[in-house]
Amino acid sequence: MELLQPPDPDTIARLAPLFEGWTLGVCTASGPLRTVFAWGYQYPRWQAASIAEFLALPIPEDTKLMLVASDDLPDGGVLDLITPLRERFPPEQLRVVLVLEDRIDAHRLRAFSEAGVEGLCREGAVGNGLLLNAILFAARGGRMTDPLFTSRLVNPEAAARAAGAFEALTDRERELLRQLCLGFNSSEIASRLGLRDDTVRRCLSDAYQKIGVRDRSQAIGWSLCHGLLRLQDLQQVYAPLPPSR
Repeated sequence: MELLQPPDPDTIARLAPLFEGWTLGVCTASGPLRTVFAWGYQYPRWQAASIAEFLALPIPEDTKLMLVASDDLPDGGVLDLITPLRERFPPEQLRVVLVLEDRIDAHRLRAFSEAGVEGLCREGAVGNGLLLNAILFAARGGRMTDPLFTSRLVNPEAAARAAGAFEALTDRERELLRQLCLGFNSSEIASRLGLRDDTVRRCLSDAYQKIGVRDRSQAIGWSLCHGLLRLQDLQQVYAPLPPSR
């Protein structure tokens, strides 16, 4: 997961009215996710690494709590945290945004959706603004679900096949796919990784068959959807050329 960087004071000033008095709280055993506080550092906040620790925090009853949490808590699933908080705070005082593993199954996603969670985000998309957007949507009374999670909820059979394809890839095939998506051809990949050209071509061909793509463009789309590649990686490689003078 990419670490979040705190925005400049002007950005914080523009965002402040959108929070409408919400207090940010984070519950996760993941260190990187706690950096969500980096951009919210001017607001009151609560932080814990377990369900028991978060429930023990002296959060005032009149707080409008914006909870950002993961499902990696050491003393239970995140639903074990959400349920008592729903009992403690009325609906208008509690919003929940979850950051989940990219490969979470449709059954678990459906459980979160049925629990009324306002935001469902992938770990792999935290650094590209999706998490911030989900929090802002929730603060305004809306809901936001990562597009990949939406497709998984709509078509769980296809999602299961895609997850199986990811697991079927070897570590070498994943690395070769990543290098290809970053713009390197077979010869360049072979040189970078100390492999034979024909080995690279064979492995990429096997990987293409496993994930059901035909060319580099489709491989890039697949890799983005499955967390093998980040948008930031592509932005660095395929940055637009400066205008000619």
